[in-house]
Amino acid sequence: MMFDARKGAELAKIKLNEEDIKILQSDLDEIYEVLKPLLEVNIDVEPMYTPSENVNIVRKDIPGETLGETWFYLIPRTEEYKSKKYVKAPRP
Repeated sequence: MMFDARKGAELAKIKLNEEDIKILQSDLDEIYEVLKPLLEVNIDVEPMYTPSENVNIVRKDIPGETLGETWFYLIPRTEEYKSKKYVKAPRP
């Protein structure tokens, strides 16, 4: 018996009668038996910080061709300031 059902119920502040404690104890013992082989697994290996060995691919940010003002007709409100058009977004 690795786990004490009575102590667990006390820590969880759960009131259990004797029959429930016996049921809980048998369930805990069964769970322990299922997980017991995991205690025998060799874990003396270097920890893995990420499941993938891939690294971020970085590229230079090179400005390219833009749409210019050709898409402004899609925006409900635009404003001009110093002869340039800007998108007018609603404030939250």
